[in-house]
This record gives sequence, C-alpha cells and structure tokens, in this order.
Amino acid sequence: MRKRNILILLNVLFLSCSMQVEFSYDKLTYLGKIDYLNYDKIFFNRESQDLLLWKDFKILKRSLLSNKDEWEFFSEFKPDNFFIEKEDSDKLLIPQSIEDIKYTSDKKFSAFVLRFGNSMNTTIGLMDLSLNKIIFSYRLKEHPPAPGRRFEFLAFENVYTNPVFSDGDRFLACDVFNYLNKRKIRILDISKQKYKDIEDAVFPCFQNEKLYFIDIDNKAKKTYISSFDIISEKKYRIKEMGEYVLLFKKTKNNIFLVTKNNIYYFDSEQKDIVNIMTFTKIKNNIKNSEIMRVFIENYNNEDYLFLILKILEKNQYIWKLYGKILKIKKL
Repeated sequence: MRKRNILILLNVLFLSCSMQVEFSYDKLTYLGKIDYLNYDKIFFNRESQDLLLWKDFKILKRSLLSNKDEWEFFSEFKPDNFFIEKEDSDKLLIPQSIEDIKYTSDKKFSAFVLRFGNSMNTTIGLMDLSLNKIIFSYRLKEHPPAPGRRFEFLAFENVYTNPVFSDGDRFLACDVFNYLNKRKIRILDISKQKYKDIEDAVFPCFQNEKLYFIDIDNKAKKTYISSFDIISEKKYRIKEMGEYVLLFKKTKNNIFLVTKNNIYYFDSEQKDIVNIMTFTKIKNNIKNSEIMRVFIENYNNEDYLFLILKILEKNQYIWKLYGKILKIKKL
C-alpha cells in the first residue's frame, strides 16, 4: 500500500512539473529546456503548436503547450535520394541532418536545409512529396584558398539556408552566404527550375506579388527594408534601419523585424515600422541570459514569439525555451 502511494505521489509530481502552459501578451512563458547540441537544428510545425527535430530519418515533435522536455515520434521523413551533389566532381555527400522543413500550401512540395556534417556547409533541397524524391538542390562547389585567411568555416563557395515559398507556391527563395562574406537572396522558379539573384540581401519574405527583404549597402555601411518585384525585377528601398537585424519574417498575415534590441511590426502599405517590444525587460528579468535563436510563428491567428536563451546558472550554461504572444500596434 505504501509503495502504491509513493508511485501515485511521484506521478503527481511529474505531471505538475510538465503542466499545460498558458501564453501571455505581457510576459515570457517557460517552455522547458533545450539540448544545446540541437538548439540550432530545431524548427516549428506551422500547423500545430509543436517544436520539431529531424533525427535518423524521423521527425520528432515536442508540444509547445507544455514545458515537458521529452520528444516523441511525429512522422517518417526520408527522401529516396538522400545526398548532396557537388558541382566540381561526381562525389556525393551524405547529409548529417535535415532542418527547417517548409511545405507548399497544397502539400505537393517541401523545401528544407541539408547540412553536411556538423559544419556550416548547407544547401537547400526541394522535394516532390508524391515521389518522395529531391527534384532540385543547389550543388556545392569547393572554394579556392582565401588570401590571408588561416581558418576556414566554409568548405564551399556558397551555402544555402532559410527556404521560403511564395504565397502562390510558384517561387522558392533562400539566403545564400558566400565564403568571402558576401550575402544574397536566390529566387527559384519551381516549375522552370531557373533562378535569379538579389545581391547584398538577406531574409526573404513574400507578400502578394512582392518579395520584401533586408538590403545591405556595404559601401555606406547601412541596411534598408527593401522590396523586389519578381516580374519587373525592380528593386525599391523603403526604410533605412539603424540596428543590426536578427530576423525578418512573414507569418500568416504580418511581417516582423527583429533586431538585437527590439521587435517591430512592418506595415507594407504604410511603408513604415512600429516598435512592439524591446528586449530590455527580458535581460533584466532573466539574469545572465543571451538570446541564441529567435522564432516568430502564427497559431490560431495569433503571432507568437519564441526565444532560445543561453543562461548561466550555478557556473554552467543551460539552454531554455520561452514564448509569448505578440501584441501588434498598427499604424
């Protein structure tokens, strides 16, 4: 009898430690610990409130409605042609992981990041889900030695991240980072499998017939919110930014700009931004913390902010996940 009572007590304690969470507009909600080995590989399910992680050809999920740290099976995800092609040889590279999986609205295609080893060397794969086959990917080409550089983080000329489908699923954009520290956005016409580049640009996000992004003026050392008309190929600078940008992201209906200190709502019609949140309060409330990753997702017509914080506690670093609902102030 005593043993049974102890088991009941342990079960109650376990449930109380992983209770259903409630999100707030005003403060961060604790959502559990994050394994530091995987913090840069996790992504979000855009249809249900789940955190996702690809591992051993399976997608694992973890509910965002609980602060329980455990992962469970979500689905199989193993493309038949699971490899990365090189541009300068017939050698095929076997990816270490798949990250940031996105789907077209009709669920015919998915796009994702293929990572080679545990390095920064990545490319984008476009998969036909009915064939379970990668039908397009950017081939990787080894770069020549960079003058005066002792250490190399990139083995290839370009690496590709952050796949984004256009509203009508005709185009797939992504960020491209060059071994000489140059940035650009590449826009792929999916049906034609032809692409065009926007130089000195990062963080693509589509709205209607336009692509919005962060425009980099290296000469003047300035950044701008800009737009690009995909049909006419005309680029327009909208607003200068005086802060370092961490994220520029469109959710279901809204575009957000995240900097090191603030979060803004971007009004594409008024061509201006509104400050909706600062990170000062977070840094004051959660001592010895550093923001490692920022996510903004839409669930049930609400926009949520998620942060992975690296926190120094008792002389060791712990990675924790927090979330809150964003309150939008429109112009």
